[in-house]
Order: sequence, then structure tokens, then C-alpha cells
Amino acid sequence: MIVCSSGKHRGLLPLLQKVRVFCCRVNDRILSANGVSLDNAEYAEAVKIMKESQQLNMIVKRRVPVPLIEYEQRTLKFTLSKSRKKEDFGIILGCKFYIKEITNHKLAEKDPGLREGDTVLRINGQSVEGITIEEATKWLSKSREKLSLVVQRDVRRDTSR
Repeated sequence: MIVCSSGKHRGLLPLLQKVRVFCCRVNDRILSANGVSLDNAEYAEAVKIMKESQQLNMIVKRRVPVPLIEYEQRTLKFTLSKSRKKEDFGIILGCKFYIKEITNHKLAEKDPGLREGDTVLRINGQSVEGITIEEATKWLSKSREKLSLVVQRDVRRDTSR
């Protein structure tokens, strides 16, 4: 799955800069491009699919800010077109580490607990910036009894959550 982040990725920078209608927001999930699922796709594969297309059809799942009472996600579909073959689609895909799913619900029950969508900044004191998913997974598996995570989340100003 390709998740949009605030970082710029050189491979898709030209693709993403020229689209004015589509605005990829942080935490948007690009589910598919031109009918190809990006659920477990490598970043390079997603870039290739987008670069080779004259017209780009994407399905994007938008994660909206979580209200205290109500949780909502919207899935949006966009069709992007190139005006010339050598142009790009004007969007940039970003990759980041985030809590995709919490399987031990006790971790989320604490206040403040981990939440799906939290961005992971550090694992056991080491920054995750620039590492691969394989490296991050290795760090997690090396943690025997304790795991230290530093995460970041968007917080509404009028609440402490």
C-alpha cells in the first residue's frame, strides 16, 4: 500500500506536481492505479505503473481526522490525464512507517494509547528515516521483551487526545 506523506520522493515528484484537481494529503492511501492493486506493492513498482501511463486512474482511501465520537474514512476515485506523453501526472507518493493495525487491543486502551495511523518516528531509539521496511521489521523482531516506539499523531487543538 502506498501512503502519501509530507516527504518528497524524487521518482514521483514530476508525476504529482502537475495535477491541480487531485490533492494527495498526508495519510491518504493509494489503493490502486489503473486497476493494479498497490496493497502490497513496492514503491518502485507503483512509480513504474504511474510513469508508463498516458492516463492514470487511481482509487485513494482518504483518512480523515478522527473526531472523538465518530470515525469516518472516505474512498475517493480520481482519473488523471497527461496532456503530453512526456509529462507526468503531478502527484508524489510518499512512504512512511505507521501503525497499520493494532492486534493487541490493550495497547490502544491506555490513555494515550497507540492508534492506527500513528506515524512511527523511532524504534528502540533509532530513527526510521531512510530505512527499508525489511530493516524496520528486523528491528522489531530483534526486540525480545521490550519495544520502545516514538510515534507522532495529528491532535485536535481543543482536545488532549
